[in-house]
Amino acid sequence: IFLLRSPNMASNIEIEVETEVDNENVDQNNNGEAVVELDADLLLFVGTVLNDAQNSVQHHLKHLREIASKFEGDPRTLVMHLAPFIDAVLLRFKKDSTVERVIDFFIKIATYNDNGPEWIDVITTHLIEYCLSRENSKNKAIRFRACDIIGKLLKNMAETYELDEDLWQRLETVLLRRLKDKIPQVRQRAAFAIHRLSDPSSEEDCVRDGLQEMMDFDSNKDCRREALKSIDLSRRTIKGILRRCRDTSDEVRKAAFERLHQVDIKALA
Repeated sequence: IFLLRSPNMASNIEIEVETEVDNENVDQNNNGEAVVELDADLLLFVGTVLNDAQNSVQHHLKHLREIASKFEGDPRTLVMHLAPFIDAVLLRFKKDSTVERVIDFFIKIATYNDNGPEWIDVITTHLIEYCLSRENSKNKAIRFRACDIIGKLLKNMAETYELDEDLWQRLETVLLRRLKDKIPQVRQRAAFAIHRLSDPSSEEDCVRDGLQEMMDFDSNKDCRREALKSIDLSRRTIKGILRRCRDTSDEVRKAAFERLHQVDIKALA
């Protein structure tokens, strides 16, 4: 059993991992898929690094290099040993600086350039797929954090990075569904996450349509504001942004004027 704790006892992250250590053993599950048992020493190493990373960003770079060195050439093993800690983070619904620092460290691991493109591709893909596999949970915290992690990962990916087309489609489908989640915080994070999937050059863009609908009709002001901040700025969306200048929330109106501040006045003529 491994415990990952923060100094603040009120906001501890506790992870219980039971392992039968056999570094060379690979079993088969009921579906015939390979199941690699987790290595207790590697779990302890990862847990120790995350334990420090959750308390301060001061040593993130040092720990990032330690992780990269330890798992160089084997990012899949790293992903497997991160999974129990990701599961613990997914259960945290309330805003917590400890959790935010851990998520920030996950993103830094996934986007670490020094180990080459395979490292980024494997970890990014597995991290997104891991979150997607849990996005339909009955637990609102899991749905919220799944969207949160995906959004932060997409935001920090290099502009030149290209996701697999099938994964892109799954992301689009899932995040559009979460735009209609019954929990406002989940809808807000979905709007934040889906931004990069929009295609401003397309006449028919379901992402833009989903954000437009949220911007106009969502009952929660934070969701309307997030949709307003996420939607692409173009001739197709300018009227919708203008409508939000009459929103009942001053925060949404302020966000609308900030978006319009980026527009050439001639475009409004």
